[in-house]
Parts: sequence; structure tokens; C-alpha cells
Amino acid sequence: MSSATPAAVGSVPTGYNPEEYRMTVGEHLEELRKRMFLGLGGFMAAFFVFMVPAIGELIIRTSATQGCILARMSGSGATVFGLFGSSAQAHQAAHDLREAFPGYWVAAAPIIAAR
Repeated sequence: MSSATPAAVGSVPTGYNPEEYRMTVGEHLEELRKRMFLGLGGFMAAFFVFMVPAIGELIIRTSATQGCILARMSGSGATVFGLFGSSAQAHQAAHDLREAFPGYWVAAAPIIAAR
């Protein structure tokens, strides 16, 4: 008997077409390995980028903005973030990304140092 719930089994990314992903396990692993070396992050980032290419586009577009030191996906995959050299650069990048992705929530925020 399976312990998976119907909701978990039935949930797939919007626009997912299983026919586009007919690969062997080895082919999947090779594709994930390649994506890991694109600078998009670790194994989970590579997996999420493979399943939802928009995440990869967001990481690449964020990293291409002026002053971006690092762009990555959060551990859960819910957020793409960039670290910038100055507040002005972060605010300009947020403005540019809002224009490029009008349906996405984009904000510049400070890094709070521990005391």
C-alpha cells in the first residue's frame, strides 16, 4: 500500500508536459549534473530549474543585473534572490526585474547584520 496522498501524487508544476520529459534515469542525472555546473546552485536548484525553467531564467536574469555578486534560489525553491554591492544597485535591479517580470513580486531589502 502506498503512503503517498492523492494531492501529492497529483501535484505537478503548471504547464508540465510529461511527454517532454521522457528520459532515462541516466539522462535525467546527466541533465541535472550539467545544470549544477551552470552556476545555478546545487543539486536541488538544478532539479527545480529542470522542472521549472522559469527559475533558471530568473537566476540568470538576476545575476546579469549590474552589481549582482551572487544570484541563487532559496533552499525550498520558493524564492530567487540576489546579493548586491550597494543598496542603489539592489534597488535598480529590483526596478529592472519588476519591468521584466511584471507578474512576480520583486523587492530590494537590506541584509541585517547580527550583533
